[in-house]
Amino acid sequence: MVAVCLGLAAAWLTGCRPATTPLGAADTPPTAYAVTGVVQRLQPDGRTAIIRHDAIPDYMQAMTMPFVARDPRQLGRVTPGDQITFRLWVTETDAWIDQVRKTGRRDELSPVPDDLLSLVDELEVGDLLPDCALVNDQGQSFRLSDLRGRVVGLTFLFTRCPLPTYCPLMSRHFADAHQALLASRPNTPWHLLTVSFDPDFDTPRVLGMYARQYRTDTNHWTFATGERDAVEQFGRQLGLMLVREPGTISHNLRTVVIAPSGHIHHVFRDNDWHPSDLVAQIRAADPSVASTKEGPAFASAHLAISGMSCEACARAIQTALNREPGVSEATVSFDRGQAELRYDPLRTAPTRLIKLLRELNYDGVPLAGPLADQS
Repeated sequence: MVAVCLGLAAAWLTGCRPATTPLGAADTPPTAYAVTGVVQRLQPDGRTAIIRHDAIPDYMQAMTMPFVARDPRQLGRVTPGDQITFRLWVTETDAWIDQVRKTGRRDELSPVPDDLLSLVDELEVGDLLPDCALVNDQGQSFRLSDLRGRVVGLTFLFTRCPLPTYCPLMSRHFADAHQALLASRPNTPWHLLTVSFDPDFDTPRVLGMYARQYRTDTNHWTFATGERDAVEQFGRQLGLMLVREPGTISHNLRTVVIAPSGHIHHVFRDNDWHPSDLVAQIRAADPSVASTKEGPAFASAHLAISGMSCEACARAIQTALNREPGVSEATVSFDRGQAELRYDPLRTAPTRLIKLLRELNYDGVPLAGPLADQS
């Protein structure tokens, strides 16, 4: 049982990883908050700490969650059990910490909550997804099985989630994927479904107001909730873990692509994915969702690349990218520190190409639009 508890704790605490704002994306000026808490765990990436923090006035209730330090040295002198103070920076799309200071020692590591010990076995790719009764943001009842015959992209959230790199990021990713799918072919059998696990607050009216921030087409994207126990049990079968705390909910993330037959096609287990990854998996789940043009329907992407020191670096990166399966053409500019890509979304995605850059000891982040003229 001890091993099971430790495994559950690790999964619960590592399901949400702070994401990095794409370079060039519009954002709001950062707001700083002074925070106190106790370090629960340090992640292998050297930049992320799981912290059980106290209430943050005017922003967030006390809870346990991951925080990212842009400078890994910020976490170099702390260990699990350390009592710390730190500064939390928050924008509309990003969050990070700095000024991490050890102030004492508590050795108060969070136990595994009792409600996590009743988890059912997590379903796997290829398994038939059980049905679930839901209510949409118009107050209309329906069942998940009513969407059979379509490829469904499903994610979970609660609208009060404050940190921009968790639930709001899932909504932004779905909004971008929604627009991409509409632009490619709006009459194909696909649907996006966002399910709240906080029905006491997220009534249909609240969900409807929240949806208006992200959704432009109600025919292909539904916001919904259901009976609390039923939604929670449904989510647990997909690996969703919830800890209900006063005023908030600690949780991990699950985003699932469901084939028209109702079977699980793909599972995203954290926030380390890009909208193009979701689009690619939706297209792959049912070929009829893909473009009807002959040959692959190519997509384009622009990456900002850091770590290049010379023209030779740019040429080496360009060669590696062009060798990657699914990449039609890659052009890398040392002067601009950017790459322009043309690729087949059914075979690769920007997040995979960014991982390739990291393997080459470079960093890459998506740009919001066309290559900026930095000359």
